[in-house]
Amino acid sequence: MEGIFLAFSPGGLPELSLVALALNIEVSFVVLCHISRIAMVVLGATALSRLKQ
Repeated sequence: MEGIFLAFSPGGLPELSLVALALNIEVSFVVLCHISRIAMVVLGATALSRLKQ
């Protein structure tokens, strides 16, 4: 459960990875969720900007 909270908390990827490592939480899960969240935001912003044009 702590992994989900950490994976979707704001912060930089290196910092979240180090916190996950220190708390014995699966680092790969945290990194995957963080990268997918960033990709969704970038793709969503791109789609919205194209719709506004």
